[in-house]
Amino acid sequence: MTTLSPIEPDTTFHDLETLICDAVSMTDLLTNEVSRHFSKATPKGGFVIDAEDADRLFFLAGMVADMSKKTREAYYVAWNNEFRANREREGRE
Repeated sequence: MTTLSPIEPDTTFHDLETLICDAVSMTDLLTNEVSRHFSKATPKGGFVIDAEDADRLFFLAGMVADMSKKTREAYYVAWNNEFRANREREGRE
């Protein structure tokens, strides 16, 4: 599963690896950008970034939010599949 592919109904925990790694990588990028722009205040104590950098930060923040939501949704699909499989192995429906 990738960040661009839909969540398959038969998703397992093993299928989440790529999605989790992509989300962590994007979060690292966002953290690095935030750190780069907000680690040094101006002499008046504020922060100034140009429009291009602001657009990049908002894009990254939106991507991280979307990826986190998809990861959470995929986790619950996998959890439900695992729960259902365990019940079937135990002979319960």
